[in-house]
Amino acid sequence: MRAWNYHIDQTSRHKVKMIAGRIIPAIATTTAMITGAVCMEMYKLVLGLGKADFCSSNINLATMTFQFFEPEKPGEAQKEWDDIEMADVTPVPPRFTCWDKVTVDKGSLTLRQFLDIFPEVHYGCKILDLHKSGMTSSEATALANKPLYTEYPFTPAVKEFIDGNMDKPLLQVYTEIYGEPPANRNFLCLEGSFTTADDEPAKVPPIRYIFRH
Repeated sequence: MRAWNYHIDQTSRHKVKMIAGRIIPAIATTTAMITGAVCMEMYKLVLGLGKADFCSSNINLATMTFQFFEPEKPGEAQKEWDDIEMADVTPVPPRFTCWDKVTVDKGSLTLRQFLDIFPEVHYGCKILDLHKSGMTSSEATALANKPLYTEYPFTPAVKEFIDGNMDKPLLQVYTEIYGEPPANRNFLCLEGSFTTADDEPAKVPPIRYIFRH
């Protein structure tokens, strides 16, 4: 069930038992306790309760201590020096958190249309560089010559690659570089480098591009 849920290769029950080992004690203790605490919070969400009714938990079954307390606010993005940009980078919008997303819901778009429409969607910000969200360092190295987009191609081959993709559907370009997204997903998660409407270096929340409904 976990393999199915996370879109990874499924395997036999025997192999799972070999990998997981004697997992019953964990299921019957810590995992059960945490699952129960999380489910309590989910009930609150379904009931539509206010933020003040939600709790974080600190539980130690060894000493039988249970602490429930008001969750801390998520960290807020601040204007700060960025070693890659070699400049102070401004968060847009100000003080956004990890819960924020930039949603681009304009139907199927070409790469050129996506770049043109982004300033209208997000406070006039312009895209300088665009790639898949959550890339590992090995992926970044292997695909360095195949960005979704960059304003400053560093070789003629990269410029030719980007120019050839500008009028293709963004979903097609993404698939050709990174592979197809899961069949049941209707959005792509993207990130990159940006400037504000005043051409100052900017950082924005992760982008969710909805390519179909």
